[in-house]
Amino acid sequence: MENEKIKKMADLLRSGNKMLNFSCPECNSPIFQNKEGDLFCPTCNRKVVMIEDKNELNQENAVERRIKDTEENKKKDITQSVAILREKIDWLLNEIQSETQIENLKNLLDLLKKIYELLFYIRS
Repeated sequence: MENEKIKKMADLLRSGNKMLNFSCPECNSPIFQNKEGDLFCPTCNRKVVMIEDKNELNQENAVERRIKDTEENKKKDITQSVAILREKIDWLLNEIQSETQIENLKNLLDLLKKIYELLFYIRS
C-alpha cells in the first residue's frame, strides 16, 4: 500500500506536478500542485485549499453555507413544483374526462403533454 502511494507520487512528479512543503490535513501525505495551479492530495484524491488566515476560512465557510443553502432551496423548490404540477395533472384529467368539445379537448391534451414534459425535465 505504501509503495503504491510512493509510486503514484513519483509518477505525478515525472508528469510535471510539484510536491509542496505542506501535508494533507486528512492523511498527512504531501500536497501536490498541478500545472494549472490547483492543489490536491494524491492519497485522498481531493482538492486542497490553502487558507492564509482565519478570515479567509470564515469567508470560505460562509460561501460553502450559502451554496448548501442554495442547493437545499433548489431541492425544496423542485419538490414543491412537482407537487403543484401533479395537482394540475389531476385537475386536467378530470377536465378531459368530462370534456365533449373536440377543440377544448385538444387544448387540454396539449397542456397535459407540456406539463408531463416539464415534469420529465425537472426530474432529469
